[in-house]
Amino acid sequence: MEVSPASGNNHAAAPQRLSAVSIESRAFALAVLVMLLLTAGAFLFFLIRSQHPALSGDGSVGQFASLAVAVVGLGIFAMSYSRSFQRPESAWLRQTALARRILDISALSFTHALIAFMLCQAVFSLFQSAFSGLTLEPLAGGLFVGVSGAATAYTVSLSGARITTYSLSNLLAAFLLTGALTAMITADDPSWWRINFSALGTETNGLAAYAFNATLIFSGLVITTLASYMTRDLRRWAQFRKMETVNAKAVQWTLILLGGFLSGVGLVPVDALQLLHNFFATGMIFVFFALALGLHAWVPDFPRSFFLTTYALLAGIMVAVLLFWPLGYYNLTGLELAVAALIFGWLILFIRNIAALVEDAEEDPGVSAGHGRTKHAE
Repeated sequence: MEVSPASGNNHAAAPQRLSAVSIESRAFALAVLVMLLLTAGAFLFFLIRSQHPALSGDGSVGQFASLAVAVVGLGIFAMSYSRSFQRPESAWLRQTALARRILDISALSFTHALIAFMLCQAVFSLFQSAFSGLTLEPLAGGLFVGVSGAATAYTVSLSGARITTYSLSNLLAAFLLTGALTAMITADDPSWWRINFSALGTETNGLAAYAFNATLIFSGLVITTLASYMTRDLRRWAQFRKMETVNAKAVQWTLILLGGFLSGVGLVPVDALQLLHNFFATGMIFVFFALALGLHAWVPDFPRSFFLTTYALLAGIMVAVLLFWPLGYYNLTGLELAVAALIFGWLILFIRNIAALVEDAEEDPGVSAGHGRTKHAE
């Protein structure tokens, strides 16, 4: 849902705008508070259990820290992002449907929590490998947990306060990469790659399956959130440039459909219901092609360089298919990885190009001066 730019009356809320220093100060204060609480909590936990915990594994510092940063990331991001709705420039978010806002807050909060959890697990596992056999005193273990929580609190607080189309594209890329690598590394079945990429989400891969499927589900939800931000940016760009040929609604609904199919791939693992799983996976590819090919009609004034990039990536997908069949250069997993990398690479480029167009238009004094007198694009 999109609304008109804030009217003159809305600008009366300008005093609510937080300065960059205020945002940084609040993030730092939250980090200190979280560090004190988690350090004390973890210290008492390890002390009561009378143990010298290892860095990674069951009952370890890493396990405690991973769970703690997930909770911290979830709560602080939700609070920070919700608070950002009060900024004058976020008036369009306040006027979206309540259900839409709840979905966006939930999806982005869980995405930050999962990234924090997976990164924390990976870091402590890496340090345990580097310092084999190392155990920590309860106080040292508590400090490690506290520092992990503080870093998470500071990062997600800033992220929630400054969500933009750019930052969402970075979040999507980081989440997809982190989730996929985590699932690959922790898979119980080391030969999963001999079958297909979806095999990572089957029961035979234990906890890796949860990481893989959760990554797909929440990445799809992040794309639906991005659809709102991108639609708003497209409309603003069209208004700045006085263009009435931009069909932002078509782009929005295609992206929502793409995100829905991606979430469906994670919700229905291949070993649960293969036919429905394949429907979601195949549907996602068809929707991507519809978006890539339809973009020329929906946003005809988009940069030509991007259209050339789009056609080059589509050609790359065709080459990847030919390398699988009939050439047999790699197996189905190789094909899926190549196609997924090209599709999501294109999507992130598309997101960032839209954000860049709006940024350039806003910085052009001649264009910005006439912004208030233009009509909405569709």
